[in-house]
Amino acid sequence: EYGADIKELMRNSLELNKSDFLHNFIKRKLKEQLKGINLSDLNYGSDSKEIRKVLLLFNILTVLQSGKSDMRFPFSKYKKEKWDIEHICSQTDRLINDERQRMEWICDMLEFFTGSTDKETVTGYIYNLKKETETTQEDGAGKEELNLISRIFSLYSSKGKINDTEFEETFDAVQRHFGEDKLEDKDYIGNLTLLDAQTNRGYGNAFFPIKRKWIIPTDSRGIFVPIATKNVFLKYYTRKGTNLMLWSQSDAEDYFNAIEQTLSEYLKQE
Repeated sequence: EYGADIKELMRNSLELNKSDFLHNFIKRKLKEQLKGINLSDLNYGSDSKEIRKVLLLFNILTVLQSGKSDMRFPFSKYKKEKWDIEHICSQTDRLINDERQRMEWICDMLEFFTGSTDKETVTGYIYNLKKETETTQEDGAGKEELNLISRIFSLYSSKGKINDTEFEETFDAVQRHFGEDKLEDKDYIGNLTLLDAQTNRGYGNAFFPIKRKWIIPTDSRGIFVPIATKNVFLKYYTRKGTNLMLWSQSDAEDYFNAIEQTLSEYLKQE
């Protein structure tokens, strides 16, 4: 990302003592690379090079500041993998038009809400949820969830091409359920993180809880997930307790402030 001159790095690492090399030479080089960057102005699509630099350095500094002597940033893994700048809260204007990707989205939604894509299992889940809402005469979350699952299951069970209108209306309803229509600016760095291309599913517009559902088991299997990306989906940067299944405006602002504070010394121009 930074296009460093390896020979220059090697020469200076040999000529300078460790403290001067790390705290003077490396820090000066990083400041030069980040010169002129204003975090608030960075925008997805137009500033991808700068955003990658910022997010990579944020991850490296997070590891260095962790206080765990055995923790290292795995540069070799980062170099081998293909990393995307990913929206934490999905893009509202990005529609899923491909039939295969639509079905992938539908399956992800069914698994999230019911734990299965088996038709008999899902049918039983809907039946039990319906009985539960009737018994409790619940008008809020239970009925909303029942309605969403029923709509998703109807799309899943449909024969032939998925109806465009029904899919888009269901997509919009689920988006509202997860509050992903409320973030003020989805393209600023408070809503961006690094995600490997393998984890970042083909349809590219997954909602926050679905990404979270992928990230946690991926990390638990020992597959490299950048520490800041993992922290985002565990809501590590969130200062006030919020719903773990939603990425709100306050979550995004707290994350932005964490990046700004961590990189302040490198973004400060003398």
